[in-house]
Amino acid sequence: MSALNGGEPLLRLEAVDVAYGAIQVLHGIDLEVRRGEIVCLLGGNASGKSTTMKTIIGTVRPLRGRILLEGREINGDSIADRVRAGVAIVPEARRIFSRLTVRENLLMGAFVRSGADVDADLERVLGIFPRLKERLVQSGGTLSGGEQQMLAIGRALMSRPRLLCMDEPSMGLAPVLVETVFDTVQQLQSDGITIFMVEQNAVMALDIADRGYVLQTGRIVLADTAQGLLGNAQMQRAYLGTA
Repeated sequence: MSALNGGEPLLRLEAVDVAYGAIQVLHGIDLEVRRGEIVCLLGGNASGKSTTMKTIIGTVRPLRGRILLEGREINGDSIADRVRAGVAIVPEARRIFSRLTVRENLLMGAFVRSGADVDADLERVLGIFPRLKERLVQSGGTLSGGEQQMLAIGRALMSRPRLLCMDEPSMGLAPVLVETVFDTVQQLQSDGITIFMVEQNAVMALDIADRGYVLQTGRIVLADTAQGLLGNAQMQRAYLGTA
């Protein structure tokens, strides 16, 4: 855990409201992610976690409030514009291109870029995930769940993100693979990437995070350091399964 806390937050949400039609899902969300941090967003099913992530990456537009990247409002930016600005997503359930090869999937992550440095970044990603290097010509759909998660992370890294948004990275993985994913998250932080993570596995997320927020029915009800949340009685009763 090595946050660089000076200056303007890399990402900030100010009083963000989001609705699907007549149904309001997020109510006045305020959160920030500073450079070098791992920040996790926790909560139960239907709490608004994935909607918050979709709002950050641009697939959902807020009714009110502001989304700021290094102090610049990005509410009106397209998804591609946000990727160019340094925001990348590892989506829930991975969403790789099953008919494309591993190499083609990774190169899709560099769609906003061009030039020889793409090849260098491909080698860097394959250095992080050697198993993908062994499967470069294999179709993405034939990979195991853990390998597909590696591929989804690698694809996001190909855009050279400053902020990596991860939506439920442990979902559907065996416990040993969950540990591998969280080890990778820590490695990426040590490489200088800031990480915002939506996650249901509260204990493991808080174990590696700097700070966390807890959502309940579209409202932030707790915000603290990771250690503070782990020691919070309300958090323990509701999310950690302890008294």
